[in-house]
Amino acid sequence: ALFWRGISSYSLGAFDKAVPDFQQAASIVPKSSLYPGWEAIALVSTGDLPKAREAIARAFAIQPDNVNALTARARLRLVTGEIDGAEADLTQLMRRGPLSPGALQTQQLIMIHKVMKPSDQPSAQPRQ
Repeated sequence: ALFWRGISSYSLGAFDKAVPDFQQAASIVPKSSLYPGWEAIALVSTGDLPKAREAIARAFAIQPDNVNALTARARLRLVTGEIDGAEADLTQLMRRGPLSPGALQTQQLIMIHKVMKPSDQPSAQPRQ
C-alpha cells in the first residue's frame, strides 16, 4: 500500500510525499530493489541529488541491473548535465526490452536537452 501511494503521489507531482512512502516500504522489505529505485527517481525530481545518489547505490547493491536505479541514474545524469552518461544508461535500459513509462519520459527529456542549448535563447531584437 505504501508503494502504491508513493507511485500515486509521484504521478501527481507530489515528489516530496512520494519519498517517505518508498522509504517506509523499503524498511518493511529491505531486500527489495524496487523501493530504493523509486525513491531515487522521486529524489531526483525533488532536487535532492546527494540522497538520490545514495538511493541509487542502495538499489544497485541489492540488484546490479536494477531498471529503476538505471532510470534514476539517467535522470540524475541529465540534471547534472551528463547527457552522454544519461544516454548510456538509457541504452542499457533499451537492451533489456521495451522501456517503462519513466524510462520513455527520460528518453524524451534527453532528446529535449540535446535539441535545446543555452545558445537557443530568444533574440532580444524586436521583430519587424
